[in-house]
Amino acid sequence: MTHITPHGPRAHATDHAGRRYAERFLGETVDEAVTDDRAAVRLLKARGVDTARIRARIADVGGVIMSTGRTSGDCIAFPEALRFRLVEGKVVTVLARAAKLKPAGPASPVPPRARCVLDTEHAS
Repeated sequence: MTHITPHGPRAHATDHAGRRYAERFLGETVDEAVTDDRAAVRLLKARGVDTARIRARIADVGGVIMSTGRTSGDCIAFPEALRFRLVEGKVVTVLARAAKLKPAGPASPVPPRARCVLDTEHAS
């Protein structure tokens, strides 16, 4: 992101946002039985996930929103294509974009439209 500078504003990255970023972008899952986000982040760190880098990225993206003068809002960041939600200067969660549904089957050809007298009159 070209909007991120070393001197720009940075948002606070919550443990929940870090956990969701790891799950939704990195594919690192934590057992759903672990409901405490702080414990989940510790488990990710013990597994070798760079949680400091995750926090820095989240804080930078939240800072992009804050640089516009707002303390709350959403921002979709690339290359992740994830939605970062900022509330009162804190990135509280990271959401996956809505998946586009694939068609149920192959497309069927469109049947030809019935022609009428008006079509031939206005064709020329």
